[in-house]
Amino acid sequence: MATIVVNRGSFFERLRDGAGCSGRNLDRLFEWFRDPANWPARRIGKDARATLSSVGRPALELSQQKDAA
Repeated sequence: MATIVVNRGSFFERLRDGAGCSGRNLDRLFEWFRDPANWPARRIGKDARATLSSVGRPALELSQQKDAA
């Protein structure tokens, strides 16, 4: 998956070993995880949805409140 998403197969090993990652790669990973086509049965689990909705962007509830204002 790391090779497909960030074009670096050693991405997770590097993180495990203490390396960091760019904001661009972090965005790419979370966008990939936000796509139901990348999950078994094309369904994102409830806990994963809750996490993915707020990582790298405001939580959904905050976005809706801001739009309503």
